[in-house]
Amino acid sequence: MADALTANYSWTKPTVGSDVDSWGGLVNTNFDGIDTTVKAVSDSDALKFPTSGATALGGSLKEVYAADTVATGAVTLDLGAANYHGFTVPGSAVAVSKSNAPASGKAFGLFLKLVNGGSGAITWTGLGTFHGTLPTFTLSGTDLLMLLTIDGGSSWYVLGSKLNVG
Repeated sequence: MADALTANYSWTKPTVGSDVDSWGGLVNTNFDGIDTTVKAVSDSDALKFPTSGATALGGSLKEVYAADTVATGAVTLDLGAANYHGFTVPGSAVAVSKSNAPASGKAFGLFLKLVNGGSGAITWTGLGTFHGTLPTFTLSGTDLLMLLTIDGGSSWYVLGSKLNVG
């Protein structure tokens, strides 16, 4: 009985009971073919995720981190440059605003890292309306906040927070 072939790559399927002493060669050939195919797919630039500073989906999905700063009265989150911002609240009032928000109709996720966020009053000037409740930030520690806008930053959905992470 002749060996059958797989439908997609024509790899040999050894016939049970009739390919005595030839299975090793057939299986090794198949594994070489699988190895070559998987390697070609994994090397394809079209399938690789960006490793740094890249944007995707028309510029609305970013994975860029802005360096942490110490807030001195005001912090402007440049959303055109990064979607992950971190700042330390120095124990006094801080006004947080935004610049370069994505166009309305594009989803944009904003991730914030606040150090000592509860040590001073934070006003979210220019960020617009929040849908959901902002947490009470930690007096001494690190808090993470995840927000989403779909209207150019006029309103933000509070997706989640993790308080006192470290």
